[in-house]
Amino acid sequence: DITDRKRVEEALQQTATRSQQALAALAEVAIAPSLAAGDVPGLAAIVTDVAARTVGSERASLWLFAPGGEALTCVDLFERSAGRHSSGMVLRQAEYDAEFAAFETAKYIDAHDPLTDPRTAGYVESYLKPLGITSMLDAVIRTSGRNLGVLCLEHVGKPHWWEQDEIAFACQLADQVAIALLIDERNRTERERLRL
Repeated sequence: DITDRKRVEEALQQTATRSQQALAALAEVAIAPSLAAGDVPGLAAIVTDVAARTVGSERASLWLFAPGGEALTCVDLFERSAGRHSSGMVLRQAEYDAEFAAFETAKYIDAHDPLTDPRTAGYVESYLKPLGITSMLDAVIRTSGRNLGVLCLEHVGKPHWWEQDEIAFACQLADQVAIALLIDERNRTERERLRL
């Protein structure tokens, strides 16, 4: 059937276009001076902006776990339509236990419909509904078996099904942030050693 073939060709073309955009975005992050310097807040602003533009999400945010993992603090939230960055919000494990538990074993959480996804159930009334979030993708920032944080992409207003290439892109961005966190940790250790 010619209609089915056209649909397949269009889907392949869309995937190829998204992949090219993702590669360009990853290259932009990879050469950012803030990555090499371990400047996590500076890199977070770049990553959230690049992520939102590349996948077309309204919101992109980067969160880091507090020591002990009982809370996530927002390092940077980028709202694409307003072109606005903000930070400082805190999510506590007690309120969002299902998702925090999922972070322990998953590399990502692809909540195509976060209002009905059991992993994001704690967010429904306090976060998802008030902000009009219709789909959510969380890529865990992990290194050496430690969960350090989460990169979150959120669509607002209309449903979105996360494609595998979008999930891979978010995970690759999360890995770039993990590198910056390791560099920052090494820099702090070196500064402390020099003070002794």
